[in-house]
Amino acid sequence: MAVYRAAAMHSAMMVAPVARGETIGTPSLVRAGDSLPFAEDDVEMAHDLAHRAATCVDNARRYPRAILDRMVVPPVEDGIAVMAARRVGEGGNEATP
Repeated sequence: MAVYRAAAMHSAMMVAPVARGETIGTPSLVRAGDSLPFAEDDVEMAHDLAHRAATCVDNARRYPRAILDRMVVPPVEDGIAVMAARRVGEGGNEATP
């Protein structure tokens, strides 16, 4: 508590960013000096920001796997292997160089 007082901190908030049921870190927000204490709007904004950050982190973690899942190695033609990405959706498995 003495550390908080020495830094003139008077208001603190910790929010848990959660994505797919996993807590990803715990950001801490503090107010010190002559600033106003956190209001309900600040809490709502912090929760929204934490949710968005968790979604971004989750997507970033999943992106490399999604790319690898779409990679296809077609048969070797004239001794050259050509990499292609599969278009998922409309037709299913069309490969495009």
